[in-house]
Amino acid sequence: KHWTAVLERQPDFYEAHCNLGAVLAELGRYEEAEKHFRRSLELNPDFSQAHEHLARLAALAGRKAEEVFHKGELVRLDPGYARARNNYGLALLSAGKAGEAAGQFKEAIALRPGLAEPHSNLGMALYTLGKREEAVEAFRVALKIDPSLAEAHNNMGMALLSLGRAAEAEQSFRSAVGLKGREVPFHLNWGIAAANAGKYAEAELHLRDALALAPDNPQVKQTLESVLQLKKNAGVPAGK
Repeated sequence: KHWTAVLERQPDFYEAHCNLGAVLAELGRYEEAEKHFRRSLELNPDFSQAHEHLARLAALAGRKAEEVFHKGELVRLDPGYARARNNYGLALLSAGKAGEAAGQFKEAIALRPGLAEPHSNLGMALYTLGKREEAVEAFRVALKIDPSLAEAHNNMGMALLSLGRAAEAEQSFRSAVGLKGREVPFHLNWGIAAANAGKYAEAELHLRDALALAPDNPQVKQTLESVLQLKKNAGVPAGK
């Protein structure tokens, strides 16, 4: 009501439009909120808060190109802000632009080399580009800065697994599960790595842990069935 009253008196007050939009967005009234954010930008195209809000709404709606645009505008408005570049990189990566994303993560790292997330995200971009060895190194740097990044452990495991280094991958997935024990993909990936290393009984245990967390997950079910068949073909006694 306050911001509505303000806009009745000052209809071209761009900050009031943005603030009213923020209130409406919190209430889940996204379409109305978006109109006010857009009006705010019409009045001041360089108002970063409106770009932030519109990027968030675009992400919620799955409008990736729009999210990329607004996060790119935030970088344009503050090119020396490492987190803005990191977030822009994530939007680009999600939109399938891994090469451009890698560039933004590298810029973020140049600005804040001690920030773990851009190193980890660079690892994902490099992995997506098929540069698996470089990806592993980027994850290593991220984890040296912050060993508690469970996703970085998991993603490094995926990169190692793709390089045929199953034993090392297992260590990464073990660390990921130790940090976030209820993440189904971590258990699933650990099971796949164990199976690739020929440890079918161990793989079964990890996949059953994944199944306990997600009983209806088709990928977990299918992978477990495959491992049980491999275990049977290898002549591993039941329960071993």
